[in-house]
Amino acid sequence: MEKQPLVSIIMPVYNGGLYLREAIQSILDQSYKNFELLILNDGSTDNSEKIIGEYKDARIIAKSQENQGLIRTLNSLIHLAKGTYIARMDPDDVMLPERIRLQVEYLNSHPNVGLVGSWIQVIDSNSDTLGTIKYPVTNTGIRITLAFRTAFTHGAVMLRRSLQPVYSLAYPHAEDFELWCRLLQQTYGANIPQVLYQWRFHASSTSNTLRTPQGQMAKKIKKQYGKALLQHPPAELTNELAKEVKYRGIWPQWKFFFKILLHYPFLSFTRKFLFALFTVQSNHTS
Repeated sequence: MEKQPLVSIIMPVYNGGLYLREAIQSILDQSYKNFELLILNDGSTDNSEKIIGEYKDARIIAKSQENQGLIRTLNSLIHLAKGTYIARMDPDDVMLPERIRLQVEYLNSHPNVGLVGSWIQVIDSNSDTLGTIKYPVTNTGIRITLAFRTAFTHGAVMLRRSLQPVYSLAYPHAEDFELWCRLLQQTYGANIPQVLYQWRFHASSTSNTLRTPQGQMAKKIKKQYGKALLQHPPAELTNELAKEVKYRGIWPQWKFFFKILLHYPFLSFTRKFLFALFTVQSNHTS
């Protein structure tokens, strides 16, 4: 009897040939092995299809289609997925060897968490390190961040297929940001405080080529979801804030408070966050 994969790794590819071998190999080199890798070539005009065809690993399921765009391609891949968990991957990035194992272990041991990301290392076109992004690690920290900007790197996220994630065509270039905000209305989020993913920043990356439309979409998303994300202060607010301070320091939390105060001055969350912040700072400096 064929073993059902626990994880479906989905990778849309459009003209990704330059870094595609490195991306695929980083998946095959994962310490965790019970996965399927679903690759959908979205009408590439470079050598992407040829490169994909070089791999004969039985866990790889590769398909090609006429160009449909990223959002439709992602939704098609999710429809094909068989795993309990769905992990994203971009064709110009790199998974570090323990990424899938650690995210699977986290979701297995935290049934209330529906999506989990990680800290990331930013690399350039030569794979040289440019820096590290330390995203918030708790559900509260993620909700606060999402009220203003994204709290995950798209390719580094693993989520439960039972959430029935579907990317909206109404938010091109920020479809991931909108999905996280929408899913956080029904589940919890987390980031593992370790670098498990290398995100490549280069001349043709989306963040470079589509900065203006991406920013416009982000404003639309923040207007729609910002207040809702902060509507209900959790009972564990002080404990979660203390955890954020442990991993990311006290000053980023104060900066978030001033942002919250500016944009949402009358929410009960704003008052409770300030009280929790004073409590945590007092314990942190004592």
